[in-house]
Amino acid sequence: MSETLALFEEHEHNGEWFKKNYQYLVEKYDGMFVAVHKQEIVAFDEDPGKLREKILAKGLSPMTVMVEYVSKKPLEFILCLFAAFWTAPSARAAVKAFIVACIPSYN
Repeated sequence: MSETLALFEEHEHNGEWFKKNYQYLVEKYDGMFVAVHKQEIVAFDEDPGKLREKILAKGLSPMTVMVEYVSKKPLEFILCLFAAFWTAPSARAAVKAFIVACIPSYN
């Protein structure tokens, strides 16, 4: 089996494990990014940059680790928040973009 195919299969197994264990993960890691490697949490942090540092410190390649955000909040809310902060030129503009995008009654 090629290395690339093995990575895809491992990522698929990690994704299935993540979905199966989501309720437990929410209880323990709500509001955190988690790193899943071989169907277990190997690191977690609120900051994805710090999480990457933790992954590297463990001697793992980011290519072999699945990173997911865990939250009790609905995915739609998280995607609105991410989109607002990703595209805005400043924090203030991001907050306004988030409010306009995610709270339709605001306009």
